[in-house]
Amino acid sequence: PFGDIWLRDTGAIVFGSGAQRRAVDFEFNGWGGKYDLPGDDDIGARLAQAAGLPFERRDWVLEGGAIDGDGSGTVL
Repeated sequence: PFGDIWLRDTGAIVFGSGAQRRAVDFEFNGWGGKYDLPGDDDIGARLAQAAGLPFERRDWVLEGGAIDGDGSGTVL
C-alpha cells in the first residue's frame, strides 16, 4: 500500500544493469506538503526489497517524474 497514485514521483530510481543494478531512493515532500500520504515515504524501499535490489537512500528532495534518463548515463 502507498498513498499516492504517482508512483513515478515517490518510488526509487533503478540504476545500472546486471549485477550493478541498484535502487536509489530520495525524499518526496508531497509537492511542497500538498499531499503527504501514508506509505509514500517507504514505497521505494519496499519495492526494491521485493525485486531483490540493493537499496540506498539519499537525503535530497526529488519528484522522481521530473527527471529523465537515456539509459546511457545522461539524466535531465
